[in-house]
Amino acid sequence: MTDVNGVQIIRGGLIRETENSLVYRVLYVSDETGYWICMDASRNIPEIIDINDLKTKLKTGICEAVMDRVTEWDESAISPARAAERERIFELIKDIVANEPGVYRRQERAALLREKVTATGIGINKLYTYLGRYWRGGMTPNALLPRFNERGSKERVYTDKRPGRQKQNGLNGKILTDADKDNFARAIREHYSSDTKPTLADTYNWMIAHMYVKPRFEGDTCPEQLPPEEKPSFRQFSYWHSKNRQIVEEQKKRKPNRYELECRGSSGSSEDYVKGPGMAVQIDATIADYYLVQESDRNLIVGRPVMFFIKDVKTRMITGMHVTLENASWNCALMALKNSAENKAVFCKRYGVNITDEEWPCHHLPKSIVADNGEMEGSGVEEIIAKLGIVIENAPPYRGDLKGIIERNFRMMDMKLRYIVPGHVEKDDGQRGSINRRKEACIDIKTFTGMIIRCVLFYNNYHVMKTYERSPEMIRNGIRAVPRSLWNYGMQYQSGALQVIPWNDILRILLLKDTASVTDRGISFRGLFYTCEKAKKELWFDKARITSRWRLPVNYDPTCLDHIYIIEEDGSLIQCSLLGKSSAFAGFSEDERNNIMEKDRQDQINAAQDEEKANTALQLELEKQTERCKNEKKDNGTASAKAILDQHRARKQRREEIENQSGEAAAKKAQAAAETGEACSQNEQAKPAVDAMDAAIDEALKEARKQMGLEK
Repeated sequence: MTDVNGVQIIRGGLIRETENSLVYRVLYVSDETGYWICMDASRNIPEIIDINDLKTKLKTGICEAVMDRVTEWDESAISPARAAERERIFELIKDIVANEPGVYRRQERAALLREKVTATGIGINKLYTYLGRYWRGGMTPNALLPRFNERGSKERVYTDKRPGRQKQNGLNGKILTDADKDNFARAIREHYSSDTKPTLADTYNWMIAHMYVKPRFEGDTCPEQLPPEEKPSFRQFSYWHSKNRQIVEEQKKRKPNRYELECRGSSGSSEDYVKGPGMAVQIDATIADYYLVQESDRNLIVGRPVMFFIKDVKTRMITGMHVTLENASWNCALMALKNSAENKAVFCKRYGVNITDEEWPCHHLPKSIVADNGEMEGSGVEEIIAKLGIVIENAPPYRGDLKGIIERNFRMMDMKLRYIVPGHVEKDDGQRGSINRRKEACIDIKTFTGMIIRCVLFYNNYHVMKTYERSPEMIRNGIRAVPRSLWNYGMQYQSGALQVIPWNDILRILLLKDTASVTDRGISFRGLFYTCEKAKKELWFDKARITSRWRLPVNYDPTCLDHIYIIEEDGSLIQCSLLGKSSAFAGFSEDERNNIMEKDRQDQINAAQDEEKANTALQLELEKQTERCKNEKKDNGTASAKAILDQHRARKQRREEIENQSGEAAAKKAQAAAETGEACSQNEQAKPAVDAMDAAIDEALKEARKQMGLEK
């Protein structure tokens, strides 16, 4: 090896003559002479070079060193067949190429080759071919690897006979011409490569119908087909397609919206650009495959809930969640984001799950959010997120693969619950003979949320991610591929971008906004009543009764209506708590409160209908009794007005009527009969006086109860 102006002349190096651009590989170097072989020549004969002359050419720029682009082979990627062929050839020439510099001299090389021909019987031209491949390939055994991809014959041109097996009479088949191949290319371009995704057979039929027909004349309704011997067969068409197809361009046209998702190579990963926890999270929502019921009446179906999850890209930790009966919206997405920043022990306790802070140590906001063109899109949400210093990255349409980390999360949750929770939606739902899973539903939204929380805790603390690639430092430190372990490691050793924002600011920005009314009964919101220290101190409720109610803006959390927050002019929040009259709704979400209120409204409607039916029955019965009494009075004749007035004033008749109605008159009569020895039956002595009007009323009430269905 020699050095000329920093350029090394080494064995195996490449040098190019700038004038004619010929490239040579240096095979041997000594003080005075050397040998090289032309990379572009067909002769496998080395040429002698003058080292001093080559140095001069390198100094003056007539020659220059170039980069060697010899392929570096991975032994594990070499097939056994190719490796065996390489060993066989190298065994033939290894003694020859080891004899340096004699192998580069003509006479000595000829003697070595004759000896090998005598020993092996292989022709001298074949040995020269092997030597040329060895020298040009960098003088390593891998230069002798067979190039199977370069083998095979060129495409043949047939003029007098159709290639392939003999075809039967009446079947399509011909000697293909350039015009036929142009027709093939046109059929693939215009018909096959489209988003309607026709099959290859459909494309062939389309081609035959449009390109292999006789010219049409005016008045022809159907073109006449060419004879079979003038039409290519489907086998010829499919073979040409398999040999000439441009598969990438073809699939881009057949799957214009799905190509990036289904066909794009996946050499990268979501966390390539993420340095630590919190730098990026992914958010997505899905409709759960379970029917839920009302907590107050488990026979009433409320539908399927929507689940939101926020997942850290670097550690796969689920940092936030939200389960709701509302349709997916950016308001629900903000609730999931708010959950990612709140204390998880307090959150879990609302659903009957007791944990420590270490079991779910996520109470931060991320630096960026990767979402789709759905819940996190729009000027409203972008303005809110910007106030928190969070960047929104919306994935393009049909690119669920860009959120692959969060997409796989839903299937994991479903697999944990589907064999336990009744009311699961199956693929055959709605088909004839399928089981109606709605009848089996018995889980309410609050219980379901608690189940999802337990699944999240299991995933964060115990789920081992077998495909997660840990760094050597993680392996040395014994960090398991479990989300919480990766989270804790990242928080301690990696550079993340977690944001800690005052809780009041999070409530002010992320909570949903609405208006409440100040009334004499309290601060009214969503049918519940609240109070606060400021309202008590400034006598808001007294003023509302004296003058009239007024409205004020509030923030609220739909997952828990225990508190609402009044927004002050300076942006601060005043917390309002439930009054005693509404304390029964403590711990309820807005969905649960709405279900209770809806059931109460329905009960009130049913009760009002029952009251109306009973009132109608009572009215009819009272009119019936009144009419009966009027008829009886007519039967007894009509008294004068003076007689009626005299009877009304007569106290004697009034006293007699009272005695008759109370039974006193009958008792006196029985006593008198007993004293005079008059016979009186036992039944007449014991029988009480019956009030005719009371009996009539009892009969009316009985009839009313029958009409209401309360009595048969």
